[in-house]
Amino acid sequence: MMNASHSFDEVLNNVISWLKQGDPNAKNHVDLPWEVVEKVVEGTKYYMATYKEIPYIIYIYPLRDIEIIRLVIDPLIPTKFMDNNDRLRLYYALLKISTNPSLVKAGLVGDDDGIVFIADLSAYSLGRRELNQALEELLITAYGVIKELGAEEHVIEAYLKGVLAIIETKKEKGATAEEVRKFLTEKLGLKGELADALIKEVYGEGAAEKGPFTGTI
Repeated sequence: MMNASHSFDEVLNNVISWLKQGDPNAKNHVDLPWEVVEKVVEGTKYYMATYKEIPYIIYIYPLRDIEIIRLVIDPLIPTKFMDNNDRLRLYYALLKISTNPSLVKAGLVGDDDGIVFIADLSAYSLGRRELNQALEELLITAYGVIKELGAEEHVIEAYLKGVLAIIETKKEKGATAEEVRKFLTEKLGLKGELADALIKEVYGEGAAEKGPFTGTI
């Protein structure tokens, strides 16, 4: 049951408010002021968050019966008409994402089998920190997939800016390059060479080399 002091509606309203609040000059995507609109389709209410120049949509689904707030990032990439071999490799990668020890799961939706990335958050304990963590993990995971798929350069660049801002924030909070690499590869499943390239961009040459994990991020 929900904590008596925080109803499901209160938590949901907080999530919407947190997404709307923000600084348009923020580098980290989670800190931008998202535009959130309510949608109703076939009796199902959900919310859609967008921001100019950000090439993905955040969906918020209130699953009241199980007290879950579901976050979904849709990178708007259909897979139905992909080459069979490419689609098989992609689906294998999506299955691996769903077994990683992170909040993020992957799936397919719609008639065109579009890729989505999902994080289910308990409304009982959901705070702004947990929301931001989920959004960061969703964004990084989505970037790994769209980079692998070879999406259009401007799309990859937009995702990359968001991912680098997340890593820069972790660095500012004291996370080492080794800790970030472990987070990217072991928790979120990014390929080692991609993680190393991201870390090099933020920490500098040589920082991406493997080393002991000295804490948590």
